[in-house]
Amino acid sequence: MKFKEYVQKAVEIRDTSAAWYRERAEVARKEIAKARTDLDLSPEGRMKKAAKLKFEYGEELLKAALERKQQYIDLLKQAKADAEATLKRGIPKPSDDKIADFQKVLNHLKVEIMLSTNFDTVAKKIEDVMKTIDEPYLATMLADEFATIVPQALAVSTDPSKAKTVLSDLFERLNNEYLPEDVKEARQSLEFINASLENPKLFAPIVEANAVDVFGNDVGKKLNTPEVYFEQ
Repeated sequence: MKFKEYVQKAVEIRDTSAAWYRERAEVARKEIAKARTDLDLSPEGRMKKAAKLKFEYGEELLKAALERKQQYIDLLKQAKADAEATLKRGIPKPSDDKIADFQKVLNHLKVEIMLSTNFDTVAKKIEDVMKTIDEPYLATMLADEFATIVPQALAVSTDPSKAKTVLSDLFERLNNEYLPEDVKEARQSLEFINASLENPKLFAPIVEANAVDVFGNDVGKKLNTPEVYFEQ
């Protein structure tokens, strides 16, 4: 399960980014401060030198941040590919006949739920179908139907809160009891991976604020999106 290694490396990059930034910011801050107090230069010369250093260190920081961010994203993409492959291997597809037969069972279940007027009856019918499941793939087929089943089941419940708990427990069982351990881990990892890829930020707002203070708005506000700076 290489996806776990990739995720761990990506998390290490994210979690050490603040320290990585502080090390570079401290060097830049000292050099900029030296320029501002350089008695060998005129006041205007000191200002120009400080501004030049601020720009150079800021651009250097964003180049390094872009490379770091790309490493982070590449690791997440590798993790995603391996996790998805693990899901595919861990949930082998049964024969077409078996899938067709189980689909008939699901269709019958959905009709029974539509016609039912009692939530306890609905829950029992779902559990009865779950007892017939002998392959992970079939469990995922039933789990996929919950988007349709849940609203109909809740509609005949006299206690929606309790009904949601019962349905949630059944759904969790389908996604845990019936699946191999590596598949469960891959699914959990994919939730983290996909969320991280949607918003691949490495630096907390407090770090961005510090970067604004040291390097200015143009650098600080693009610390998490350095690609935007170089697209300008």
